[in-house]
Amino acid sequence: MKQKFSILKGETVNQMMIQEYAELDKEILSLLCKETYEEETVQAALAQNDDALIAVLRTRNLYPTRFAVEKISEGVARYFKSGGPVDVHIDDSECLSKKEKACVAVIEDMGEGSTEIDDLLTDDDAIEETYGEEIDIDKINTSIKIADDDAVDIDDDL
Repeated sequence: MKQKFSILKGETVNQMMIQEYAELDKEILSLLCKETYEEETVQAALAQNDDALIAVLRTRNLYPTRFAVEKISEGVARYFKSGGPVDVHIDDSECLSKKEKACVAVIEDMGEGSTEIDDLLTDDDAIEETYGEEIDIDKINTSIKIADDDAVDIDDDL
């Protein structure tokens, strides 16, 4: 999904507003949410660190993903440097491709150590060692018996 976050002056002098738009129809952005912040609070969080800024930007109404809120925080920094409105465009496909690359890197790091799992799944001798004999599935006793005569015919019930 494509999204746009507009960071601009709020209704009063000391306020900043973030408007969230999303592409609900093909190439048409619709306003989803409008959140207003006190500029002093945002600037104090910006001076601390990224996590403090993210905590301030996320609210009950506006709670973007980590990928999106990191881009929005960069836009907030540009907003205070330039003093004018800033638009942040986000496409979820970018986030997915980055996660895909990260997953591939993790799998490559696993290397040869992953064969231990395969050994556990295919080792039939381990079952015999644990139970002392080969288990015959036909000889398993259960407390539930199903009679062939009691089969339900779905068409009769209608």
